[in-house]
Amino acid sequence: MARMTLAVHSQVYSIHSFSPDAPIAPVIFQQEMFFVGKTKDELSVVVPTHVTL
Repeated sequence: MARMTLAVHSQVYSIHSFSPDAPIAPVIFQQEMFFVGKTKDELSVVVPTHVTL
């Protein structure tokens, strides 16, 4: 099994939830680190807290 390393980032992140058909704001893709996940029920986005969505 491969080893995984957990890193602690100094940046503070926020989780945002939207309807699954909501558009994804272009500002998300301009961040150094982000996460976008989608299910049939919601669109979840994790970005630095300073990003306004």
